[in-house]
Amino acid sequence: MDALLFGDIFRFREEEYVYLASGDGVDFAARILNTFNTNQIVELDNRKAMGHGANRTNSNPLYCYVILQTDEYKNQAAHFKDSQYDSGRLMFEKTGSLCAEDQQEIKKKIIDPASPIPLGLRDIILNMDI
Repeated sequence: MDALLFGDIFRFREEEYVYLASGDGVDFAARILNTFNTNQIVELDNRKAMGHGANRTNSNPLYCYVILQTDEYKNQAAHFKDSQYDSGRLMFEKTGSLCAEDQQEIKKKIIDPASPIPLGLRDIILNMDI
């Protein structure tokens, strides 16, 4: 099994993920949502932005995602909720890589201080050249 790099896509338990980083016994990955789930998250996020559901905030992991532009995943979300896994738990089967634009957008989302991203991941990605 080859080592994964930031932005590589892999399958785990019939789901696809974007590999983000590893550190301190933890692997970080964002799940790629199907179109239906992506549309649900975007709709909820839009309602939040229009003022419906004032108890939702930008720090809620439910709203932490990037809409992908990579051809195979266009308009699907890379979702960061529950992005932290014990090292060795994920069995990687690499299936592809994200385009450079998606990688930049994901890095931007992760290093945003307002994003509800685990601090360990933010620290790793902050100094990473992408």
